[in-house]
Amino acid sequence: MLREDGSFYWHLPLGSYTISGFQWTGRGGTRSGRIFAEFTIPERKSITFIGKLTLIFDRNYSSVMQIEDDFDQAIQEFKKKFPEIRDEPVKNLMKLEVPR
Repeated sequence: MLREDGSFYWHLPLGSYTISGFQWTGRGGTRSGRIFAEFTIPERKSITFIGKLTLIFDRNYSSVMQIEDDFDQAIQEFKKKFPEIRDEPVKNLMKLEVPR
């Protein structure tokens, strides 16, 4: 579940992952679609920043996806929310599937 600002934190074991799709419900109804953003948690107990996934919808129910690198701002927010965690974060941005 996302926080009000759209961020989320999740405990994941070492490995490779894929965000396969989305479902969004709003005033205009429910939208869903394919994402296929791949990322890796590279080290045990590492704090891994995977980027900011942005979905932009148009009136025709199609979407544009992009990965933004706001590492510095995200880590500052993380440290404010979790001051007891002293590990240094690593950046390993997710990658979107290349359209064929």
